[in-house]
Amino acid sequence: MAYKSKQQSIQPEYSFENGIKLKILKDLLDQLGECEKTVIHLRFWECMTIEQIASCVHLSWATTDKLIESTLGKLREKILEQMDTTDLQAA
Repeated sequence: MAYKSKQQSIQPEYSFENGIKLKILKDLLDQLGECEKTVIHLRFWECMTIEQIASCVHLSWATTDKLIESTLGKLREKILEQMDTTDLQAA
């Protein structure tokens, strides 16, 4: 029996639609300010806690938490706008 790593088992299936979403997300991440990029990277790519991130970026826990939440809100908003634009172009 072949070993299947946990990483492989949680990989989403690739589809054209997922590819478009990933491209949109990458473009939007590139538009963020340095501090916003840093906290999002540390939170979701490095799996750091808010306390750890706050220590790295020399901000309070509350400020770091607000920064992460506001950045995620911005990304959600822009993703929805981009998806609407993509849907309109496909129609």
